[in-house]
Amino acid sequence: MAILADISCAATRRHLLFNTQNILADCFPQKDNASRRVFQDAKLSTAVITGIKSRTIPASDAQIQVKVYPWNKFEDEFRECLLRFPDFSQLDPVNTPVPLVDAKQWSVCQKLLGLSSIVRLGEASDFQVTRGEINQTIYREFISENSSHARLLKGVEVARYGFAKTLKIFRIIHLSWRSWTGFFSKIFYKVPRKLTPNYPNF
Repeated sequence: MAILADISCAATRRHLLFNTQNILADCFPQKDNASRRVFQDAKLSTAVITGIKSRTIPASDAQIQVKVYPWNKFEDEFRECLLRFPDFSQLDPVNTPVPLVDAKQWSVCQKLLGLSSIVRLGEASDFQVTRGEINQTIYREFISENSSHARLLKGVEVARYGFAKTLKIFRIIHLSWRSWTGFFSKIFYKVPRKLTPNYPNF
């Protein structure tokens, strides 16, 4: 499903939208339940993209039909929405991710986007938005339940308008930020070419 939202696929996504008619994205985002994801042996969200190759389509006419399935079968009940590029590109004009919403959710989102008081988090001066994640297996030495360290927030902990209150199977974990940054500064200092590590946002 990277083609629909990942920053690394932004250029490919635009090419698809501007050169394809009748685009349909059948999306299967569920990946944590191995028996009910598309590829049992690979923990990957999956999308099946179909469409008709076309001459260049103006941005004002580009659109995509999205169907989101809860599990791994086309027979499952899905939510659906037709998204126009001029509308959903307001979410992020640079990377233009395609939101996985139904028509009702998208209607609410459009109303919010129309409010002058609403700004994207990336435009707020109090925040720095970055991408990437910490591999908790490889870097487990920097992770603990020590609450004096930087809080690590998992996606499963985030609920609508707040945080999930019941997390029976998940630990609240923290990152030793000083050790973490110190470790990477030594690695990248030794590399002859300039590299920038993908630090998470806290």
